[in-house]
Amino acid sequence: MKINLFPLDIAVLPLEQVPLHIFESRYKKMIKEYLSEGKPFGIVHRSKNSIESIGCSVEISDIIKSYPSGEYDLIIKGKDKFRINNRIKNDGIWVGDIDYFPIPISNKNEKNDKLSDLYLQVLLQLGINRNIERHLGKKLSYEYLSGIVLPNTIKMELLLIEHENERIDYIYKLFKKILEQANRKVLPKDNIGNA
Repeated sequence: MKINLFPLDIAVLPLEQVPLHIFESRYKKMIKEYLSEGKPFGIVHRSKNSIESIGCSVEISDIIKSYPSGEYDLIIKGKDKFRINNRIKNDGIWVGDIDYFPIPISNKNEKNDKLSDLYLQVLLQLGINRNIERHLGKKLSYEYLSGIVLPNTIKMELLLIEHENERIDYIYKLFKKILEQANRKVLPKDNIGNA
């Protein structure tokens, strides 16, 4: 399958929502094609002069503002992870011949239950304690990351993991580290010998 590629200095995960400001003419054209024809596009992480071979297709979930100049303020949402087999430039836009990875399937098991418990602890540590029930019932690895800001390096590591159970393990370890670091900051300093 061929889709337009949007190389940016961000990585996008499935289900993640990201704000974008579209100002370059070639990408304004790409967004117009998406809106009028449903022509799909995907975000790929660009660093210096290289473009990653793994990316995520996106959909526009909200148009915040449409400018007379053709610029847009958008909210995009990650959909499906893909691998780029090859790419060519067409009218200034990279077009990738891609293969989608299989859609993750929820394996409700002990690992997932442990991750759910840890996820709730992370939310409470972050001060999210209202409407907590809306955070319950998550089943897929990417659902646990929705709304959590992560560095691009971690997002790329997650995109490179092919199997759902391995991603669950990775996120579990990530949440453990978050809680350990938060607990270190909260614990009072040892005052022994300062009496």
